[in-house]
Amino acid sequence: MSTHLRQVYATTWKALLRRRFTIAILVVLPLVLYFARDGVGQSVRALLFGITWSTTTVAFYSTMSARNNEPLQRLAGATIPALILGRTTALVAGGAILATLYFLLVMLQLDVNAAQWVLVGYLCAAIVGACIGSAIGLLVKREVDGVLLIFMLAGLQIVSDPNGLLGQALPYWSTMEIVTFAVDGPAAASPGLGLAHAAVLAAIGLSVTLLLTRRRLPAQRTLQVQRLTHT
Repeated sequence: MSTHLRQVYATTWKALLRRRFTIAILVVLPLVLYFARDGVGQSVRALLFGITWSTTTVAFYSTMSARNNEPLQRLAGATIPALILGRTTALVAGGAILATLYFLLVMLQLDVNAAQWVLVGYLCAAIVGACIGSAIGLLVKREVDGVLLIFMLAGLQIVSDPNGLLGQALPYWSTMEIVTFAVDGPAAASPGLGLAHAAVLAAIGLSVTLLLTRRRLPAQRTLQVQRLTHT
């Protein structure tokens, strides 16, 4: 891991920890949904919804906050890929911790047919959420609009038919497919399709983030000219 990448990783964690109250709500919400539902399938999916919404929202907030810091980090020599990779790695790491803790809760309290796939689904939710949330953070200008958009996408994913066109077009279909396989078995869903869908959506999210970041931040040559001008 390069020096600039480590710096971006650490900066992302520091920025997240400043939002203690917001992070606490995002962590507690999945638990509230979990204990409010009845049945194995509903409980597992309630946690999935919480992880999806929480990780995407945290990634959105992180990207919004990074807008002010990234020009300075570019002046310090950080490349655009280092900025994106450092922030995304930190977000995925945080989401993976949350997903693992919720998976342990499922293991302790519920009897799931293929429990290991619950963990896979939760981890996919963390990865896809980090990538999609970062892209939304660059596409949407106001925090309220972004949060409402994320909540709408996550809510639609839960209530829409997973076999319908709308359900499969939404960004979190992969996580629902994998968790459905874990709960209901191979006759109900395909984990292979879920993993492929997750990979495609994560790639789209990262590509959009990279494209918009390149358009927003000046090129390295421009930065060098600016340095020479001010010296």
